[in-house]
Amino acid sequence: MCRKDILVTLEVIELARQTIAIVLAYIIIATTAGAFQAWIAAKMGDDTAYHMGFTSFHPFVHVDPISLIIVPIGYAIFGVVIGLGRPVPIVWHRLSGWWRWLKFTVVALAQPIAIMATLLFLLMLRLGVLVALLHYVSLAWLPVLGKVILHIINAVALFAAWFIPYEVLMSLTQIFIYEQERHGKTVNAAFLLLLIPFLGAVLLIDVSSSVVFYSLDKMEIGLIAVLKSLVGA
Repeated sequence: MCRKDILVTLEVIELARQTIAIVLAYIIIATTAGAFQAWIAAKMGDDTAYHMGFTSFHPFVHVDPISLIIVPIGYAIFGVVIGLGRPVPIVWHRLSGWWRWLKFTVVALAQPIAIMATLLFLLMLRLGVLVALLHYVSLAWLPVLGKVILHIINAVALFAAWFIPYEVLMSLTQIFIYEQERHGKTVNAAFLLLLIPFLGAVLLIDVSSSVVFYSLDKMEIGLIAVLKSLVGA
């Protein structure tokens, strides 16, 4: 095998690795974000998603079958990260009371909070593996595990740059439609739900990516600082 063929083979292997990581990231994000938003909605007063099983961490509850096909194809061929989770059913009028708008805000931000919490957990897991390496150098699988977790972290952050603005805009659009209908105004709900979240996520993806990776760096620096203080103590 010539050098050119080897390079092509390595590129294909690397693309396959990245694509697998992106698919895993999609499954992780869709599952954790959907389950957390359903749980938060129930705590805020709407148990619709809870009774429909959306608080489950079973991936098939939250993963959209079409997106599961689009995600690897879009990334492998076009280098684009786009995928949607199954919409969490929220009946906004059940989020009533004096703190109605606060409840709206908490539910709308539930998915981004879940995604950032997932990234924090993965970072802690990777640092735990690195600490274990200091004590169990002979375990050959630990470095491999550390690399796998790092690839998943990067893939989750990459996917989050698209997923966070899309889901926030989806919730805000649903709230807008609800408020318009509550005041007796007619709106084209299907058109707004299709256009605003998708177009907004496309326009905001660069800003979102910068925020996500900046937050990721700060979380990692903070965790390392805490780890050093604990080791020093």
